[in-house]
Amino acid sequence: DERTDRSEGLDGTDRSVRARGPGELTLTAVVLFALGAYGIAAGGVTGEERAVAVGIFAFTVFAVGVIWPIVALAGLHVSVVAPTDATVGDAIRLRIQLRGRGGRVEVRVLDPTGNWWRASIPIDTVIEHRATRRGVFDHVRVQVRTSAPLGVFLRTRQARVALPVPIRVAPRPRPSPVSVHPVTTRAET
Repeated sequence: DERTDRSEGLDGTDRSVRARGPGELTLTAVVLFALGAYGIAAGGVTGEERAVAVGIFAFTVFAVGVIWPIVALAGLHVSVVAPTDATVGDAIRLRIQLRGRGGRVEVRVLDPTGNWWRASIPIDTVIEHRATRRGVFDHVRVQVRTSAPLGVFLRTRQARVALPVPIRVAPRPRPSPVSVHPVTTRAET
């Protein structure tokens, strides 16, 4: 299911973001899947019940590791509060709150893409973000990801969060050279 989300972020550019499925498998997932397949196949051929049990256990851990991050981020509620005024180039302090199920997550602000910050849900924190373009912005794009608790599947979710009050980003004043021209005096006659 591929979707395109068009939005204008804090840098003022029109972003086209494609959702590429629910997430990505990690190396742990590959190992668990291979162990499960090998255990079931080898146990089936040799009749060894312990190998089949290990294979079934590996597949169970694999399935839980994929489903858990999807469920954790499905019920996530994101809210952002920003200052009402800023200047291009300023570091804006965004107050971000994440509520819902889940545990450890990483969060970052997009437009422009910021650094990932690790935290545990519920989160009520301040993240600095750079204003790169002037304008009036009524939303912020936030990206959250997790692979907790097993590290099998990395689920990423992006939210376009409406700001309670728009932020107005003014242009950065430029110093201009001052040129002083003498005023000619008029001769009175």
